[in-house]
Amino acid sequence: MATVGAGLDVYSGLNKHWKTTTKILFGAELGELKDYEQWLAEYIRPPTSAKSSVSGKPTVLTTQNYNQNASFASFDEVDFSRKFEPLNINEIKDIDSIVAAVQERLYYTGNIVLGNSSNVDRSSNVVDSHFVYGSNVVSDSKYIGFSSEARHSEHCFGCYVAAQSSYIIKSGGGWQTRCFECHICQNTSDCYYATGLIDCRNCMFSFGVRGGSYLLGNLQLQRDKYSELKKKLLAEIVEMLKSGKRAYSLFEVIATAQKYGRSSLKPAPREEKFTLEPIEEAFANTSSVVLGKGLHGIDEYSAFLKKNVPQNAFTQSQLSGMRVAIGSHLAHLLGIYDIKDRMLDDREIAEVGKTSIDAAGAENLKFDLESVSRALAPVAYGGLDSVMGNVSNTRDVTITIDCMDCYNGSAFVQSKKCAYCHWPRESECIFGSSVALKSSFCIKCFCSANIARAFEVDNCENCADIYFSHNCENVRDSMFCFNTKNLNHAIGNAPIAQDKYGGVKKAILEQLGTQLESKKDIPWSVFSIVRNRTPK
Repeated sequence: MATVGAGLDVYSGLNKHWKTTTKILFGAELGELKDYEQWLAEYIRPPTSAKSSVSGKPTVLTTQNYNQNASFASFDEVDFSRKFEPLNINEIKDIDSIVAAVQERLYYTGNIVLGNSSNVDRSSNVVDSHFVYGSNVVSDSKYIGFSSEARHSEHCFGCYVAAQSSYIIKSGGGWQTRCFECHICQNTSDCYYATGLIDCRNCMFSFGVRGGSYLLGNLQLQRDKYSELKKKLLAEIVEMLKSGKRAYSLFEVIATAQKYGRSSLKPAPREEKFTLEPIEEAFANTSSVVLGKGLHGIDEYSAFLKKNVPQNAFTQSQLSGMRVAIGSHLAHLLGIYDIKDRMLDDREIAEVGKTSIDAAGAENLKFDLESVSRALAPVAYGGLDSVMGNVSNTRDVTITIDCMDCYNGSAFVQSKKCAYCHWPRESECIFGSSVALKSSFCIKCFCSANIARAFEVDNCENCADIYFSHNCENVRDSMFCFNTKNLNHAIGNAPIAQDKYGGVKKAILEQLGTQLESKKDIPWSVFSIVRNRTPK
């Protein structure tokens, strides 16, 4: 059963694991977690909160997309057993009439904690997780602080997109163990200040390496020599952290390195073999299944599909002149650090990984921003893209793992035929969505799992054939349902006869399909239909 712990108790429990993590990573405890909170939260987007219309208490929201003038409640204030009367025929003529009729039943929910979870505070969209603090979108994890999008992970602090990782601080990627300031690194362990690494062990200040170990500045060292330099550098890192409660970011190194030179590599322009045809076909089929009308020309609907979905940023490679995509979950960093001219795509950063600094530079490396940046100038580039496994027919995507036929978006993992998305995982035929896990045939699906044939849904789980719904579980063949469970053929949380529901659904889908086909957009979304009224 999901429980929310008292803030002090959650913090106290997590603080012990913070100290354990720092001892493992740095060989020394750094002190209290609260002293590092601001530094740890630098890479994640600040959480959004709203005042509960029920209790007046603050509630942490999963996303910033909600209409801030709407009504809100904390998950523990939701009465899932509440019954509502069915709407009358005059209230279900079209979408606007339904939205107006169900307003008193609708409110957005924060502090969402589901499944077998315990000791959660200042967090939302937490599933089957324990000791989670100041975090968002966390599942099957434990000991998570100031992080977002953590899955099957533990002992993660200040991280974004931590998948199957443990004992990591201020990092992002998958299958990381004992890593600090490692960005978009996959299958790495015991690494510090790195980006774009794959299958690496025991590396510091390294960039784009594939299958390396005992590297400093990409330079291969003997194990004993590496251990000696690592010990010295870690002592300097600990000293800076203890005295200033922060250490400089790898992105500050990349930005500062621009002053001291650049790589001499000149990668040939990459060849891109891509066809939009299978994605167009999937979009037409999905819209036919979900809306009853096949929509054609996916790019004509780009503005609609991009709404409420984190967007990639694009810059130009300093080495090849080619366009480089920056993942949507990191795009905001371009406004914090001056790194856009040092960003490379996955193929180019791998070429940088074959070069290194010289032995003298490695031997004399000190944990000082200017000296480190000067020494690393030839290799200090950002590799914020990753391509792993069987990947085919993708374009304008960043971070792809075992996927095919994906277009425009970020973090496509074990998915196919998806477009204009952020983090579809183990999913198929997902469009205009963000964090759709183990789902299929969805348009505008957000922070949801195990969803099939849905349109405009948010924070839902184990649902099918639903429309304009929020915080629902095991709801099927329903629309405009909020904060409810185990319903069939319901409108506004009230079940109606199956044949009557079928007639309403047909009329609503015809309205949606006609509007989309003619305007390429609709004026309604699951994030905007709730107005500021106190739920009763």
